[in-house]
Amino acid sequence: MPEHDEFDERLAQRLRAYESRIPEGEVPMTDLRRSRSRSAAAIGAVTAFGILAGVLLALVLLNRPAAPVGDSSPTPTVSGDVQPSPSASAASSASPPAVSPPAEGDGAIVLGDQGTALVATSGPSGAVILGFDDVGPAAWHSSDGRAWQPATVPGDGADLRPMRVVASELGYVAAMAHCITECFGGELWYSADGMTWVDGPTSLTGGLLVHLVAGGPGFVAMAIEPYAAGSPGAIPTVLVSADGQTWDVGQPAELDGANVHALASMGDVVVAVGTQGVEAGTLDASWTTSDGLTWERHEEDSDRAAVYDMAWNGTELLAVGQGSCPGGVGLGPQCPGEANQAWHSSDGRTWQPALADPCCAGLSSVAATPSGWVAVVTPGEPGTDAPPALAGRVGEAEWRIVEIDAGGELILESVAVHDGLVLFVGEVRQGDVPQPVVIVFDEPLP
Repeated sequence: MPEHDEFDERLAQRLRAYESRIPEGEVPMTDLRRSRSRSAAAIGAVTAFGILAGVLLALVLLNRPAAPVGDSSPTPTVSGDVQPSPSASAASSASPPAVSPPAEGDGAIVLGDQGTALVATSGPSGAVILGFDDVGPAAWHSSDGRAWQPATVPGDGADLRPMRVVASELGYVAAMAHCITECFGGELWYSADGMTWVDGPTSLTGGLLVHLVAGGPGFVAMAIEPYAAGSPGAIPTVLVSADGQTWDVGQPAELDGANVHALASMGDVVVAVGTQGVEAGTLDASWTTSDGLTWERHEEDSDRAAVYDMAWNGTELLAVGQGSCPGGVGLGPQCPGEANQAWHSSDGRTWQPALADPCCAGLSSVAATPSGWVAVVTPGEPGTDAPPALAGRVGEAEWRIVEIDAGGELILESVAVHDGLVLFVGEVRQGDVPQPVVIVFDEPLP
């Protein structure tokens, strides 16, 4: 039985990024601050979103606003009620500036003069990236992964921040959360071609919309109640769509007490991984569904502390995150030995360790390449020199360090693969100004 129950580290990274844009005088979303220098970053498993579910989460999510001043988003509640959101509006007039060409020799493409790139995916019309700038949400599109242009986004959601973006032959869908002094609720955006995004008719005012996959019945999204996730009686809200535009919403009884860390699909089957709250504590667990409405729970003993992301390569799932220390002592860099950072499964029900590497505290985002896997590193303690990313194959003792030179201080948020290209997205700092960036690797990884 794991001692630690943690949420998605990618979400914690985003919360810290959002905090840096909060106007002076407002209450920050988290007091877990870090340097923007990767060598001094203190992300690690102990600062993952929620850290200990329902216990230290208050350090990350502070002072839920009763009603955002000057904002048209719904008033947040803890009920998980669904309310209509405004219809799609005209494109924001503050589109990101023209994308710069790659810096010579390093494949770094700056997408705008300010902001952060957060999530990316590959779809039938090309690769897409979503992030935000000083105006609000921003999006970019590329047919080949090399030449990028700004995409059109709705202009009435300045407080929205992307949590996830996925794609299939049905189009592109993004999960967006409302983030002011904290993140709450959310809505789902749709794009047929990755170039023009519209906000859909469904909006959540309770919980936090953080999970989204393309698969199963079409698309499946999930919102957690961060103050109660994993507690018996607390049920995640599940949204199911056959087309990415209209959604059915429910709270499946089989997810009672589920603390879902990550969501992925194996084609027709959707897999959730996390922990199950029980009277005596928590158990490692996974859940599977083919329709998003009914779920089957699978208890297991994979010795995970947290899973931050999952990906499917057509044959097996790879889950990455932070494992429990050998002997159950400590976390991350405090381990007396190597902790697991990845687990693999062919059915989403049973999991086996896939990597125990001493490089860092954990892995926060993963994508399948034509020959293996690539993952973004979650840096460890302040002052440690963790690599930005690793690439390798299941069964290898250590994965290759991916060296990246972006010409400035680099923070990676996630990774995707498009037509064999590996796309790392995040921000690069020139002085004190963050700029959204995509790092394009056309060499084989791993």
